[in-house]
Amino acid sequence: MRLVLGFLGLAILACTGEATDTAADDDDGDPFENDGNGGNNNNNNGESYDQTQNCEDYLDCVAAVSPEDYDEAADRYGSDGSCWDDDEAEAQACDEACDDLLNALGDDYPGEEACGGTPSDTGNPDDTGNPDDTGSGGSNCPLDEGAWTILVDYAVDECGAGGVASTLDGQVTCTRPSEGDFTIQATVGDAFPITMDCSTAGRDFTCSGNMEDFGIDLVITMAGTANSGGDVASGDFALQMDAGACRSEGAFEMGM
Repeated sequence: MRLVLGFLGLAILACTGEATDTAADDDDGDPFENDGNGGNNNNNNGESYDQTQNCEDYLDCVAAVSPEDYDEAADRYGSDGSCWDDDEAEAQACDEACDDLLNALGDDYPGEEACGGTPSDTGNPDDTGNPDDTGSGGSNCPLDEGAWTILVDYAVDECGAGGVASTLDGQVTCTRPSEGDFTIQATVGDAFPITMDCSTAGRDFTCSGNMEDFGIDLVITMAGTANSGGDVASGDFALQMDAGACRSEGAFEMGM
């Protein structure tokens, strides 16, 4: 569930092409753009391409915020990484991936200078600095505030939850942004409201909620991981009724 490893996996899958030369060899600053004279500015004749500035900057960021993931990232994007063999499309894809990954980590660590941020940056140019502000700026909440849909695929369904709780509409609210705490308010079976309190560790989160009404004792727990954008999450979901008389559990995916 590690954020950086997830990004690395996506990027490695994406990088199936090859690369070009550095921006210094291109008059207009694009290392992969055709220069108009019949070919790419980097005519490497089968030699390796140079690591791009985007990838150098990305690795600097990884080293600062997730050093345990640096070696794996460097194997792909480092100066001697597999990105820079004699395949132009692959190198270009790697350069674009590094740019996307750096931007994503910059969003996650707005105060890290190595990722393009500043120590006082809240991550939201519209942040008023109000300590009671629950918006995304300066918040450690892994999920964006707003309306979400939770889809559950039950592997065990002793309670028959698949018929009434396979799709839940929820509302995410950051309760303590500085701590990353938030709530998910959902309705089960279009009739049973439940509020789940959630705590976080980076992009990982756990939630638990209890509803005692209508003669039903219902407990829902979730353990998942959000993407860097804060608008998609997935993990494990469990529902139990009447002090464990039955239990339904499976995997969930949720999005805005």
